[in-house]
Amino acid sequence: MKTAVVIIAIAFLTLNSIGFAAASDQLSEQETLNLYKTGRAHFDNKDYEKAYRPLVQAAQNGDRAAGFLIGVMQMYGLGVEQNHSLAATSFMISAMQGFGDAQYMTAFFMEEETVTPVDRVELMKWYLLAVTNPTTGKPLRRRAQQSLLDLYPSECGPCASDFRKALELVHAWRPTE
Repeated sequence: MKTAVVIIAIAFLTLNSIGFAAASDQLSEQETLNLYKTGRAHFDNKDYEKAYRPLVQAAQNGDRAAGFLIGVMQMYGLGVEQNHSLAATSFMISAMQGFGDAQYMTAFFMEEETVTPVDRVELMKWYLLAVTNPTTGKPLRRRAQQSLLDLYPSECGPCASDFRKALELVHAWRPTE
């Protein structure tokens, strides 16, 4: 739990420093949706430089899909400098808002990109959230299922306790606003 609090604090400080903090003037839902659609259209057309600003503005106003796309851009260096730390932060914020694909990517980054030991229960929690979230696309849902199977082999006695703890966290979990 302490690790998650530290990650969240670092995430908000990092994103605030690059202009991805909450907007001081909240836009209407329709304005936010229009920004997302504009950014998404540019993203789909591979015009990543034009996609970035409207996606950031949409994410600042709570659009979790926009935050996920920003993470993808940062992860692969699409229109922005490649930065896995910022990508992980963007995915974490979108995941905490309840976006399924970002929940998978949060677990993926915890497992693959971390040099410090990972809390197995926290990792299972994010994979379980991704598996059970209707916003998770099929490819990432399948990967999350496979990751859970890899984390919870049938011959692992202590894993059952970790899995139960992770399930309790999933049942108690609520997205942030």
